[in-house]
Amino acid sequence: MVDGANSQGTSIARPPVRVADVLLVDDNPQNLLAIEVALEGIAAPIIKARSGQEALRHLLTEDFALVLLDVQMPSLDGFETARLIRQREHTRDLPIIFITAFDTDAAAILAAYELGAVDFLRKPIIPEVLRAKASVFVALSRKTAEIKAQAEKLREHERLASERKLAERERQWQQRALRQRIMEERKNADELSRRAEELARTITDKEQIEKELFEKTEHLAEADRRKDEFIAVLAHELRNPLNPIVTGLELFRRREIKDPILVRTRDAMERQVSHITRLVDDLLDISRITAGKIELRRAPTDLCEIVAGAVASCSDAAAKRNQHIDLSLPEETLWVDGDHVRLAQIAGNLLSNAVRYSGDDSAITVSLAGEDDCAVLRVADDGRGIPQHMLDHIFEMFVQNQIAGNVTPSEGLGIGLTLVDQLVHLHGGKVFAASPGVGCGSVFTVSLPLCPAEELADEDASAGDGADGEQDSVRLTIVLVEDNPDIRESLSSLLETLGHEVVSAKNGTTGVEAVLSVEPDVALIDIGLPELDGYGVAEKIRAAYPEGGPRLVAMTGYGRAADQARGKEAGFHDYLVKPASFDALMRALHPK
Repeated sequence: MVDGANSQGTSIARPPVRVADVLLVDDNPQNLLAIEVALEGIAAPIIKARSGQEALRHLLTEDFALVLLDVQMPSLDGFETARLIRQREHTRDLPIIFITAFDTDAAAILAAYELGAVDFLRKPIIPEVLRAKASVFVALSRKTAEIKAQAEKLREHERLASERKLAERERQWQQRALRQRIMEERKNADELSRRAEELARTITDKEQIEKELFEKTEHLAEADRRKDEFIAVLAHELRNPLNPIVTGLELFRRREIKDPILVRTRDAMERQVSHITRLVDDLLDISRITAGKIELRRAPTDLCEIVAGAVASCSDAAAKRNQHIDLSLPEETLWVDGDHVRLAQIAGNLLSNAVRYSGDDSAITVSLAGEDDCAVLRVADDGRGIPQHMLDHIFEMFVQNQIAGNVTPSEGLGIGLTLVDQLVHLHGGKVFAASPGVGCGSVFTVSLPLCPAEELADEDASAGDGADGEQDSVRLTIVLVEDNPDIRESLSSLLETLGHEVVSAKNGTTGVEAVLSVEPDVALIDIGLPELDGYGVAEKIRAAYPEGGPRLVAMTGYGRAADQARGKEAGFHDYLVKPASFDALMRALHPK
């Protein structure tokens, strides 16, 4: 076989060996021109660069046989450029000839050779000498390239020979296997062959299924991790803008507004901010919600206020369909031990359900009354009703009331009533659905136990012991470290309104400096600070005060258990999740 032939005897065309370039590096254009003229006739292309940086860029993309490098250059001199060239694997052995117009001592020449220089020339350069030296390295580069090309040809020959041997062995093996297979088929007949093929298919299918299951498990785990990270970041980003709103509302309360309209507006805003805050908290607890593990925050709650609020929230949707909601509330207040937001969710879902399933110009009746030791809420409508066979399943997940094509799947009973059922039972109550049949309306009844009288007395007593007592009389020096200007300014104003002396810092570094210079009673520190985060601030303060120091209180939008554990390790005494309530802030400033 001839050199460069493949297994079929066809010659393999190879590109000619490329002559590597010569790189001239000098910041003086006249020097570049002079060296280029001196090298005229050399059998290699010449590339010019006017700085060490430009030379390094050429070396990233091109191959060179030689570098002629000026020593004295601004910004990046010849020695530093050579050092950087030697650091790259691709150019580590590239020949370098230093050129200088200045007298150099032995130490400089020695430094050049330590950097791998092959020669050291002084200007003015003798063209014949430079051309002779450069020609040697160009020829050496060409010879090296030719050797590499020959080595590649040798490897190609070896590969082709190996492929021929493997092909011959494979052919022989296939022949032996074929003869053996014929003998086995004759001995075992068609049945054995069928079973073998069936077993092979079963194994292949199993392996494929296992592979798909593994990939799906990995994808689900990654999706779950990203979901948790997204929820944590989303909760943090939602809590930050809520914080100045909560603080501002507390400032309004401290200013003793007299206008009753403004007072009602402020109270409504406080309730809605509280609801939004709870919904943000639920984002971090969504896995527990989907698992049916909803944590209630119980307190004596006025059920009359909740029902009235639910009716008000649904009034616009009812008005659009010209529906009339008739509300009947008792004269006395009905107190239940429950979660305000979840109780509002129960009433709101039942009312929304009634509006959705009632026709235009229809009537909805909402009544609340005390019966024995329970508060009983009834929501009745004269809408489409519920078939008798669905009454036992109406509170199950994803059950939808689709009757004779009158209700689209998106309007059917999905998870709203399921949540009502779960929340009512978590409050120790009961919920029932009744309907005479299709087209005859429906009635949903919720029964919740009333609060015992002694619990209401305890609540009234605790309400009288607010944070405005002895604790407010203690005036503190506080360093507030917060990068968000709205949060920093509003919280600083609230603390100063309470009589405290406040020193503000907008990043971690200035925060540490403020604490060390002021030596405050309390340091309120945001976690998500630029440059040095809150954990780092706490660690530096703890290092400065190994046996004491100010009380450190973390403020952050990250409320996961892992975040709070990390805050404790960093040295924080307390951990407030934004937006912190006024009472929580007072407890952090004045611990018992």
